[in-house]
Amino acid sequence: MWFQRLRLVSTLLLGGAAVAAGCSATLDFDALSNGEATNVGDSGKPATDSGGSGTTGGGGAAGDSATSTYCRSLNPTPTFCDDFDDTNPLPANRWSATDQMGGAITVDSLASVSPSMSLLAKTSTALAGSLAHAIRRKEFAAFADTKAGFRIDFDMRIEDIDPANQAQITVFAMLFGLENDYYQLVMNVDVTGGVFSLKMAENAYAADASGYQAHGFAGPAPLQNKWLHAHIEIDVRSPSGTDGNALRVSIDGKSQFDGSLSVPLKGKAPRVEMGIGYVKAPSAPWTIRYDNIVADVKSID
Repeated sequence: MWFQRLRLVSTLLLGGAAVAAGCSATLDFDALSNGEATNVGDSGKPATDSGGSGTTGGGGAAGDSATSTYCRSLNPTPTFCDDFDDTNPLPANRWSATDQMGGAITVDSLASVSPSMSLLAKTSTALAGSLAHAIRRKEFAAFADTKAGFRIDFDMRIEDIDPANQAQITVFAMLFGLENDYYQLVMNVDVTGGVFSLKMAENAYAADASGYQAHGFAGPAPLQNKWLHAHIEIDVRSPSGTDGNALRVSIDGKSQFDGSLSVPLKGKAPRVEMGIGYVKAPSAPWTIRYDNIVADVKSID
């Protein structure tokens, strides 16, 4: 289980919105690194609900065969892809694990970017001192303790939030290390002073937990019940250190951060978690929706 989280001090601010309202690349990853082969959510325009008739390409119409799904249309084929429309996904596109406590992660057709299904993560009311999470995890065992570049894309829609001041959840995580001795790079949704924002944070958990580095920047304001597209690039040149490790983040096609990671990684098999991985309790219910999750991984020098 990967849910014992530190208070996330190191942050990369991605922008805020009122709660009431609802880069340069160093590697050649072909079309994926340029965003050409991934669904970019109409470059920030609202994507469709109830059947996804406004998909930006790649997804087949509802009821099409598996060969016409968004993931199967990508060329070149990424390391991992899930559009939640394929009833018989390729082995490489299957999740390693699902974890749920005080919440649930399911697939439904109430909203999507590529027709007609999407991933829905929900948590219930969390009392003080309780744990709540609802995630799917993908492990990349072939890249354990390896210099590698990760290109991760996903569409996300924030539906229900806890409006309380200082409320926080994690909606994306990449982890290195062991269960009780790990490094994490996460995307949070934070609520501060009536405003909610996306933030990236990195830290390490262990008896010898070390170092935080803050990088702040303004970005586009996320809106409730509107799709956004996240593109995250992580270069790991020191699987158990810091030298050469870099992060680039874009939201709706606009670069938000391009710089170094500063907390030492902890090696082992890298893992990506999608869904609500952490809830700061006490908390009201949260609901986050995802579509077209793509991860392409390649060895680097």
